[in-house]
Amino acid sequence: MDKLWLIIKREYLNKVRNRTFIIMTFVSPLIFVGVALLIGWLTSINSDTSRKIAILDQTEDNYISLFESNERNEYIKLNGISKEAAITASKEADYYGLILIEAQKGQLADL
Repeated sequence: MDKLWLIIKREYLNKVRNRTFIIMTFVSPLIFVGVALLIGWLTSINSDTSRKIAILDQTEDNYISLFESNERNEYIKLNGISKEAAITASKEADYYGLILIEAQKGQLADL
C-alpha cells in the first residue's frame, strides 16, 4: 500500500510540474471569461434595433389591446384582411414576424 501512495505522488508531481499544466491553470479561466464577454457583446449588437411585428386578431379585438409597442417591439395591427393576405403583407413589408390570433370554432369572425 505504501508503494501505491508513492506512485500516486510521483505521477501527481509530474503532471503538476508540467509547463502546460501551469499555463492552462491561469489561461483557462481567462478563456471562459472571454467567451462569456463575447456572447454578451454579440447579444447587445442585435438588441439595438426595433422589431416591427404585425398582429392579425380575428377575435373581434379581444386580445389585440394586450400588445403595447415599446422601444424594442413595434406592433402593427392588421384589420379586415384574411390570414393569407396578412402573411403576404408581412413578408412584403419585411416585418420581423406575424402574430395570428384566430377565432374559436364557435366564435364568428368578420372575415
